[in-house]
Amino acid sequence: MEGCELALTADDGLRLKAAGKRAIYLSIENSYSLGRDAGNVGKFFGMGVRMFGLTHMLNNDVADSSTDPRGPEWDGLSPLGREIVTECNRLGVVLDASHASDAVLRQLLESSRAPVILSHSGCRTVCDHPRNIGDDLLARSGPRAA
Repeated sequence: MEGCELALTADDGLRLKAAGKRAIYLSIENSYSLGRDAGNVGKFFGMGVRMFGLTHMLNNDVADSSTDPRGPEWDGLSPLGREIVTECNRLGVVLDASHASDAVLRQLLESSRAPVILSHSGCRTVCDHPRNIGDDLLARSGPRAA
């Protein structure tokens, strides 16, 4: 795509913006592609991936989805999911909690050393859907008082 370029760091994004280009950051939605090995985060990082969405429509080996009709499997993150959070933090991979259950987002806010994003979620107060985030979690995820 003309006018776009792959960005691997925040500095790349700033450089591309200054050059009048759009930065493209690679992401994976649903960590199913990691298999059952947290070390695979490093393999995808080596290919340029800088953001992971942990779940999608159903629970997986990493975390509970907000929309799995069977309900929660892990009550948030699985043991593998906790390893993946640690590995993402170590490498600087952004964690995306869109589609994840409220319990997953709570656990990410408590355990992640880096900010967590919700790249395509809305406010549950505006649209009452399980994928959207309630005011209580939005308040917890905002800036913290010093």
